[in-house]
Amino acid sequence: MHTEILTSKFIAANDREKCIECGKCADRCVFQARCMEDGELVYNQSKCFGCGLCVSICSTEAISLVARANQTVKKSL
Repeated sequence: MHTEILTSKFIAANDREKCIECGKCADRCVFQARCMEDGELVYNQSKCFGCGLCVSICSTEAISLVARANQTVKKSL
């Protein structure tokens, strides 16, 4: 079975100066684009669907949505 879902025309961008690496965004990301490894935030943009859930949970406003460079709007699961 081949499944595709639409993604946003946006992608999450991190401001490392504001990020306190609390891990809340990693816990909130349902696409596993963010995870904590050895106490540090690891962000894999290729897994980001641009939903904005990480933006909504970030208390330091270190994450924002920016226009996706390659306007691909479908991802395969």
